[in-house]
Amino acid sequence: MTMPPFAALLLPGVLAALPMQAVGRDAVALKSDRAAEVRPQLPRGALEEGMPPELAVPYAAGIAALRAGDFRSALTHVRRARALSYRLSVRGPLPRWLARRHLVRTAYVEVQLNELLAVDEQLPRVIDRLDDHASLLQLRALILHNLFLAVRTYTGQSDARLLRITVAAYQESLSELGGHLRSGAQVSYAAILGERGELRAARAEFAKVAEKETQSEELDLPVAYYHLAVGERGRALARILTAARRDSWDRPGALRDGATVRAQAYRMNDFDRLRDHPRFQELITQPEEQSGESR
Repeated sequence: MTMPPFAALLLPGVLAALPMQAVGRDAVALKSDRAAEVRPQLPRGALEEGMPPELAVPYAAGIAALRAGDFRSALTHVRRARALSYRLSVRGPLPRWLARRHLVRTAYVEVQLNELLAVDEQLPRVIDRLDDHASLLQLRALILHNLFLAVRTYTGQSDARLLRITVAAYQESLSELGGHLRSGAQVSYAAILGERGELRAARAEFAKVAEKETQSEELDLPVAYYHLAVGERGRALARILTAARRDSWDRPGALRDGATVRAQAYRMNDFDRLRDHPRFQELITQPEEQSGESR
């Protein structure tokens, strides 16, 4: 999920890769009012695909620690994987474009873990400052959502514990949020319900957001991801096409830490189920990797 403007955490990058892990006991089979998607291996073109052993070992350890709820250990392992990714991108022997793919994914997950630890440290300190507390709760839910998707892509299964705490985090956030920030959180909450297979509930929550809000530029990627989460692949691609026609698509923005919307879509796990689609590759993967090679 994309971060709200007050906490945009954006890193440049390219595509990467990882081997599959055995399904853990916390993996969950989703019950749904729609045919469920079962993916026993990495999606084609996933940023985790093809990572060499020296990177896969620490990254796998980070994913395992994340699933166990040990976020600090997870950060240590993923940070090591990111450092190794950077070294490979500079020195080889991997092709530069492939090493940069690994760097994108490991750096992205490192940022999510680092921010989660920072938010958890700050929350007790702002409990009496209602606006700050509500904003941090929203950020925490979004980060957990991002980490849930990272684990789901890597393992090919939804992690029951992470899914449960992410849903609870959104519910807590929405109990305090109001105004403009609530719309983004509501769309994201609808999407995580879709990931849990509760499609009727997901659509009901999405319907609570005013149409004017759902059509806003700020919600282009969250709404595209929501459509993907509830199985509406065509609508997800259509909304990405809408985003691609806006000026922000390939122009850095101050509220996005100088990154483009295209770069956001490239680095997140939200659109892993679209990475093998020709239009996604044309609009996002190819131009991002070409621009990365020129840096």
